[in-house]
Amino acid sequence: LAGEGDPAQLDAILPKGERIEALDHARGSRRLAILRDGRLAAALFVTREGLLPSRDWLIAQIGEAASPAVLAGAPPGAREDRGPIVCLCFDVGLKTIVSAVASQQLTSVEAVGAALSAGTNCGSCRPAIRRLIEQNRSVANA
Repeated sequence: LAGEGDPAQLDAILPKGERIEALDHARGSRRLAILRDGRLAAALFVTREGLLPSRDWLIAQIGEAASPAVLAGAPPGAREDRGPIVCLCFDVGLKTIVSAVASQQLTSVEAVGAALSAGTNCGSCRPAIRRLIEQNRSVANA
């Protein structure tokens, strides 16, 4: 869901159950966990800043025992969301590659390989890495 409406209107579409909620009016965020039988049934994160928890992590929490980490949006000691895995050989995610390409001004698959090891083993991810570099180049030139 995306939009600029009143987040309170979302209550009408949320499932019933015990609610745990955190509001931050200064930042314009609302975090809501809905529990059934002590397990997470649904979660809602609304923010003006656009910073949301990893979708994969949230999906993994559905049906699990409730934890305060759900409202934090990450497990304790969590590492940064790497995005979908692009390089299976070295477990390198899309967001990691995009960040390295932009911040280190990497312009080739070989440069990404030197920085992250991605694309240096079986090579099946090299076309995807090449596309990410080209997309970054297009954004930088826009």
